Amino acid sequence: MKAINIITELAMLPQTTSESVGLLLACAADSPTLKPYKNIFFIHDLLGDADETKKMACDLANQILQNEPKILGIPQLAVFKEILILRLTHIFKARHLYHFLLSQGYKLCRFYGYSECAKILSDLAEMHQSSLKIVFPKISIVNNKYLARAKIFFSSLFLGNAFLKNIDWLVNKIDFFHRRQIIFSFFKSKNHPVKNKLWFLSYGKNYTNIGLLYEPLFPEKFYFLIEDPLTGGEPLKQKNRDFFNLYDYGSNKLIPKKSDIISAKIKLQNYLDSLLFQDTQFVVMQLFLKDPWLQQFFDVHLPAGLYFTQLHKKWIALTEPKAIILGNNAFEAYAFFLAKEKGVNTILLQHGILGDYYQFVDTPVDFYIVRGEFWRRFLTASAQNRTIVLNFNTQKKLINQGVYHQSVNTKKFVVYFSSLYPGELKKMECIEDGDARLLSIAHAVSNSDAKLIIRLHPRDQIAMHKKYILNLYKKNKIKVDLQFSFKEPVPELLKGASAAIMYFSTVFMDCLILDIPIIGYDWLDFPLKKHIQLYPIFHFSKNLFELRTLIEKALKNELPKKKIDQTLFLSDETDFKARKILHELVCLKGEVSS
Repeated sequence: MKAINIITELAMLPQTTSESVGLLLACAADSPTLKPYKNIFFIHDLLGDADETKKMACDLANQILQNEPKILGIPQLAVFKEILILRLTHIFKARHLYHFLLSQGYKLCRFYGYSECAKILSDLAEMHQSSLKIVFPKISIVNNKYLARAKIFFSSLFLGNAFLKNIDWLVNKIDFFHRRQIIFSFFKSKNHPVKNKLWFLSYGKNYTNIGLLYEPLFPEKFYFLIEDPLTGGEPLKQKNRDFFNLYDYGSNKLIPKKSDIISAKIKLQNYLDSLLFQDTQFVVMQLFLKDPWLQQFFDVHLPAGLYFTQLHKKWIALTEPKAIILGNNAFEAYAFFLAKEKGVNTILLQHGILGDYYQFVDTPVDFYIVRGEFWRRFLTASAQNRTIVLNFNTQKKLINQGVYHQSVNTKKFVVYFSSLYPGELKKMECIEDGDARLLSIAHAVSNSDAKLIIRLHPRDQIAMHKKYILNLYKKNKIKVDLQFSFKEPVPELLKGASAAIMYFSTVFMDCLILDIPIIGYDWLDFPLKKHIQLYPIFHFSKNLFELRTLIEKALKNELPKKKIDQTLFLSDETDFKARKILHELVCLKGEVSS
């Protein structure tokens, strides 16, 4: 019986085998862990072209949501459009794997660890009454998520704000509708802000930050509405800025009754069951109707969504905003839809690199503001017509004014922008071979007698990841001059660096301003890759050997700096022009020429 072994984690690699090995993880072709195996299929072989799969998922999502019935004035499932697309993408990928296995003549597909892909694959084989046998272990006790959460709690005990966020997460699990805030707000002053002002709605720290950066260009200061004071409220607290808590608009009357939740669930289920598709879309839709996330949506997100809808309705009714400005398009969609009904302009600011699905789907906002023409072109055609190119230029001005000082480093150094801690990565779509990359980078830096600065991701489990990296280097007997960073301003960290090493990040725009060479990995996929490759920005390493070579060249100043017109990514308007455009946008509510 022709068999293939599917691997979802490197720790699960079988001992040397003559059977085929399929890697459902991102891995360089010359990774040392792959040496014992002869017949290897990589992720692009198994799952197909990433962009084509996303396009199919986006097209199907648009059809699913096209006539979704509104509940309390909101298409509740459409708020979760990105997650819906992600779930459909998983199913399309599993379908590609299924047909790949059949085309190669495999009769047995053996997974060495539990995977959602294995379950979908098994359902596909059963649906088609296929002779292909799918074998996979049962899922562990809820994937040990409670144990993982306990580890995160203990690791954050002495990390102040991180520990408070973990406590807040636990309280929110218990107090689903934030009834505690209803009690607290009873004792607060009921004076609401004056009407007809500019409001910035934020569900996260990064989104608040982008609002603060753009705020000076708007005709008046923002009133901030924050969903979580520990995340979205943090930058405002640091600047002693007032803000309003979304849950202060709550009341027991707004909390949905059980009968309301059941009624909404039946209405949406009937709608989904009534949709008719053919061929591939029919198969994918049948699998989606059994998807665990859809059940989670009905059990958790729909009840919460009914409450969120009422909170946003009350907020808009009491404040009658002149315009609503946002830095993201996830849960903020409740405001998008309601504002459209009330004729309130909504403006979506680019908070970093544009999200994965912007190239395929539109968002119900009146205007997008992006930082360069490159980003406008990335948007789907219908969105481009409502897009204004406008960059706040604050970062560039601060750099040119010398506000950021170069780090004191006697050695040459490179900055590696780290992926998330492996425990966090397992929550994501595909695990990558981060250890091999960390080892290759350290070897190259050590051989060059240079310094390695590892910048940890702000969403990372900092203490756990530092310990993990130190143990990895100790285990492999690597001695390298090492420094960790997670607080310093990125421009300050980068000044004087020989290169920045990254998967993909908004940091690439800082590198453009500072003229820092960027080294990337060609074996990893990311949303903008095909678009970015058209411009000479990244030095993409094809494998680990080439990664080491590029780092060593950078430390010898032999890596050519790639010249490109920065304004394509970061436009260079004057503040006067920017203020004029934004004044027209929020005050005149007319046509705006960027």
